[in-house]
Amino acid sequence: MSRKTSKFRKMFRIKPGNKSRINRLRPLAGLLAAGLSLSPAAAAQFNKYYPTYYTGPQPDGSWVVSSGQIITPAGKQVNLGIRVRAKAIALNPNTKTHTAAVLTLGTSTSDGNGAVEVFDTNTGVVLQNYITFGTDSSGSYSGIAYSADGKHLVFSQDSSNVTIANVNEQGLLEDDAQVSVPPNNSFITCFPNSPPGSYGVPCGTFYSPSTSYPGGIAISQDGKSAYALLNQNDTLAQIDLTTATEGQQIRVGNAPHSVLIDSKGTTAYVSNEGGRVATEGDFQIWSAGTEIVADQVVGAAITGTVSVVDLKSMMVTANIDTGGLHPTGMAFYGPYVLVANTYSDTISVIDTASNEVAWTINLGLPIGVPGEGQPAYGAAPNSI
Repeated sequence: MSRKTSKFRKMFRIKPGNKSRINRLRPLAGLLAAGLSLSPAAAAQFNKYYPTYYTGPQPDGSWVVSSGQIITPAGKQVNLGIRVRAKAIALNPNTKTHTAAVLTLGTSTSDGNGAVEVFDTNTGVVLQNYITFGTDSSGSYSGIAYSADGKHLVFSQDSSNVTIANVNEQGLLEDDAQVSVPPNNSFITCFPNSPPGSYGVPCGTFYSPSTSYPGGIAISQDGKSAYALLNQNDTLAQIDLTTATEGQQIRVGNAPHSVLIDSKGTTAYVSNEGGRVATEGDFQIWSAGTEIVADQVVGAAITGTVSVVDLKSMMVTANIDTGGLHPTGMAFYGPYVLVANTYSDTISVIDTASNEVAWTINLGLPIGVPGEGQPAYGAAPNSI
């Protein structure tokens, strides 16, 4: 998720009368290995609601991730190494290379990891840990895309750069250029009643003054331009791939996350995780320098939008209310744009002809809560 998301969320929505089985993990023998000497009865009682387990692969084929969630993945699993946070993936359109690139976050060169890891889609073997110019291993929470011919890969880096890498015939990456996309608070509007952030930090003051936090990326069909979202700037920036320079930058919504370009190459759609731009009459909460339209009780964002951008003029032509919170991942489906509303557990289906939400798909699933008689509901979709 992007860095400017609200800290609070209504995590549980209880439906009276609904009951679900609690999926308990089998207690692992590691309990004894950790030096705990419990009797079988005591161990069983200790693990009744809160089983002891390790993160990673489980004997039954499932995985326990760092958040404590249990997933059962499909297909072949690719081992990207230790201390790797895989955030986004792009498939090389040159199928002869049978490669894909994974954008990471928070990796370290000391662990042998790079900003991008390239792997063989047939075998799952990691072929390359790519570090930009041998020095910059920073990745980002989102933003990686191949050019249509598969000869270039463009991705975002927390170092406040958009990087262009050449792709050779084997699908491996080679240095080309880094485009600086610096932080810029001139796109943020502050009001006399705009509240400060923690420790009295005023509106317009960035949480991280050294980076714009580049995120979602899309490349034009002709391969001449890339469009990158600068999350902390609240902007969409055009990148000239032929000259490796930043072009025009425009304000979209708050904390933009993902960007898509339509098949005609004329229109971009931007999901705004922090919703619409605040007005002076709105209740506002400071978030990384931007004032977010927020709930007066819990302080969470209460709007979610998609900005429609005419790429020729670089102007926002519409702002669509998704009806959900924290819109993130998007995908085209015929004449529709599908938008994942992470904090509403829904997908909004936007009709691109009318720029309106045609219908909403509810993804809420019952989740067993240890020790509780009723399930919570949630799915938190963030990619499509």
